[in-house]
Amino acid sequence: DPRFNAEVDLITGYKTQSILCLPIKNHKEEVVGVAQAINKKCGEDKVFTEQDEKDFSSYLAFSGIVLHNAQLYETSQLENRRNQAQACTVFIADQDPM
Repeated sequence: DPRFNAEVDLITGYKTQSILCLPIKNHKEEVVGVAQAINKKCGEDKVFTEQDEKDFSSYLAFSGIVLHNAQLYETSQLENRRNQAQACTVFIADQDPM
């Protein structure tokens, strides 16, 4: 496959024999990442099958949900810190003896 970049194999000495690479999508079906499985260890010819692709895709649907939830949590934490900083600023301003 001409899309395969063997540079990592050359650098690491690893031998890639098969790859299954699929997008990780969010709840809006936007691609937010990519995941890959390398060198299937079992099965006929140790080649990834359509069933492997379906199974991996199902797993990645949950990965997309997890990534979205992590982003929501991070946004919530940042907003909480921002609100705390504003509250401290208001409190300091209210305590100004001038």
